[in-house]
Amino acid sequence: MKLLIFLLITITMSACSGNKNLANQINDDNKSEKTSQEDDLKLTYGASTRGYFMQISVTKNTTTYQLDRNDKPVTIPTNKKDWNELMETLKEIDAKSITTLEAPSKARQYDGAAHASFSIQNNQDKPYNAPSFDAGNPHKLIAPTVNKLISLIPSKK
Repeated sequence: MKLLIFLLITITMSACSGNKNLANQINDDNKSEKTSQEDDLKLTYGASTRGYFMQISVTKNTTTYQLDRNDKPVTIPTNKKDWNELMETLKEIDAKSITTLEAPSKARQYDGAAHASFSIQNNQDKPYNAPSFDAGNPHKLIAPTVNKLISLIPSKK
């Protein structure tokens, strides 16, 4: 009888430790899924008028920018610190919600400002595009991300 109770306790304890390992494995899977999502993420910002042009696309590994329509795009490695700062700015943003943001001003409608655009895309999803807004005046929700994207490119000399 004592042997039977001892075996039941041993089996129960083994099963509980197995659940802990499963929980740790699930947490590790979620971390790798998050890392995978970051690896696939692409942020794009653009602004243009007849005499002005800027296009920026950033992934975890590369930053591509073009400051003139006639220039070829320039690609440089994305700095890990900059990427992490971009990811921090995205914590407050639900990609799907940016499609319904309202621009805080409408100067672009009468040539008072460049037309600007912002999008978030995961390779597995369609891009989520914010409605057009005035360059220099994005919606407050996406402003930190847009400003960080612009800060990643060298100024035109």
